[in-house]
Amino acid sequence: MAIFNGYIYVLGGLRADGTPSPNVYSAPVKSDGTLGTWTTSLNLYPTPVSFAQAFGFAGKLYSVDGDLGSSTDPNQQGNGGTSAVNFATARNGAIGSRAATSSTIKSRMKHSTWTAFGQVIAAEGIYAGSPGSLELERTVIQTDSTLGSWNVIPSSTNQMNPTYTMLRL
Repeated sequence: MAIFNGYIYVLGGLRADGTPSPNVYSAPVKSDGTLGTWTTSLNLYPTPVSFAQAFGFAGKLYSVDGDLGSSTDPNQQGNGGTSAVNFATARNGAIGSRAATSSTIKSRMKHSTWTAFGQVIAAEGIYAGSPGSLELERTVIQTDSTLGSWNVIPSSTNQMNPTYTMLRL
């Protein structure tokens, strides 16, 4: 799910029968915070997926990783994910044709992905059916909207520095 440029976008998900969905839905976010009418994109997600992450950047909608397997239990640890990353133009709720870009290092699902200053970070989640670690991955959004190669940010870098103490007031 991603919210950007005045729309909310939902990619994939689990259907009632437990199979992943290839659908992409969008709805406008009104000025009062309510949602307008949901529409289904004519351009389906390339492979049915659930538990993927999505983000918007510079008029493009990106999808990162997810679970390709079926499950009627959304709390299941997963079946093994995909490392696929795709993007498409997203304008006024309409989604263009998707294009593949650099895959993540780990096949993540039920994870977090965020952007800052043209960088993308994928964090934690589940890898191949096992809960994740503190390991992060980072890439940069290129000027042509593709993503650069993903790099590991090791867990030793992603720790609180013990030399800093809290300030008591």
